[in-house]
Formats: sequence, C-alpha cells, structure tokens
Amino acid sequence: MSDSAPPPPPHDPNRPQQPPAAGPDPSSPPPGQPAQPAQPPPGQSARPRSSGASGMTGDQMKSTFQNAHKYDLGIIGAGLLAFFLSFFPYYTVSIDGPGGFGNDISASAWEGFLSWFAVLLAVAGAVILVLNLLKVALPVPVRLTVLGLFAAALLFTLIAFFVTPGGDGCGGVQACEDAVDIGRGFGFWAVLIVIVGGLALSVMRKDSTD
Repeated sequence: MSDSAPPPPPHDPNRPQQPPAAGPDPSSPPPGQPAQPAQPPPGQSARPRSSGASGMTGDQMKSTFQNAHKYDLGIIGAGLLAFFLSFFPYYTVSIDGPGGFGNDISASAWEGFLSWFAVLLAVAGAVILVLNLLKVALPVPVRLTVLGLFAAALLFTLIAFFVTPGGDGCGGVQACEDAVDIGRGFGFWAVLIVIVGGLALSVMRKDSTD
C-alpha cells in the first residue's frame, strides 16, 4: 500500500466558483464600538451656514444688497417708507363747535380702502424687487411689474385725495357741512411723495442698462 496523497478531484467547468472570503472593512469600527460620523474634508466647516429660501448664505445676501444698484435700493426704501408713513395722520377732520369750541380728528391710511390698498401696492413692488435681488425665480417680468405696482399705487393715492372714507357724515345738512372741514394730513402727503419717488426710480431703473 502506497503512502502518497490521493489525486485531486477532476475540475468540473460547470461548477460555480466560490468567491474568496472578504476580510473586515478597515474603515469600520471594532466590534462593540459605535460608528463614528463622517468627517468633513479639510478646510470645510462641519456645520453648514444658514441660508434663505433662495439658497444664499447670510454673507451672500449682505453682499447682494451692498452691491445692489442705487435705484433698486431707492425703490425698496420707497416701499418701506410708504408703509411706515401710512400710520401717521392721513385723513383729518376739523369740527367747529358753538362758542368757538371745536374738535380735530385724524385717522391713518388704514381707515380707508383706497389709501391702504395704495400702500400695499407700493410694498408689493418693493418685496418683488427684494426677491429678484435674492435670485428668487419669479413668474413675472420684474422691472415692468414693479413699475406697474408703483403706478397703480400713485393712482389709488390720488383718488384717495378726493374720496373720504364714510363721506363727511353730514347727510347733506348744510349747517353740518359748514362746520366740518375734511382734509389730508402729513401722512397723506408723505406717502404721496415717496410713491412718486418710487415710481420715478422704477422708470429710470427700467430704462437703465447696468
């Protein structure tokens, strides 16, 4: 009897080959230890900076407004000023009482539809321009829309000069109408001026090439 090893079995070409056993992943933690979070590449912060809806960071937004065209900043300022000034006395009523006694009453632009709607139109023009500067996609032609909103705001403001909310309250009584003097206060004239300014800047910005 021979002591030599038995010959290997013949190779079967139809038999599937067994893949070599995979060793442990060198990047995986040792057994019993939790996985470590992925580290950011060198030079990058692990915590991303906050960004707005347009995807711009705070520094980018600041740089955008610093480098914005002066006409754009003026238009935005006009819309904001119109909103702020609308809370000043817009409508005024002076009543002459008997014996020289009287009463003065005032109301803001938010007491009448024409006046507050005009203010909101100016604010809307400013907001659309801000969104455009922040690279937010808008479904309207920005320059023409801003111009149209300020033009409409001016129209409603001029109509508000002739129309008083609730009328004079006298019901056609002549003695009452003689004693009541309805006018416009500082708020009206200030809003009118800033809307005219915003409209003028909108026209110049629309025609500018820079």
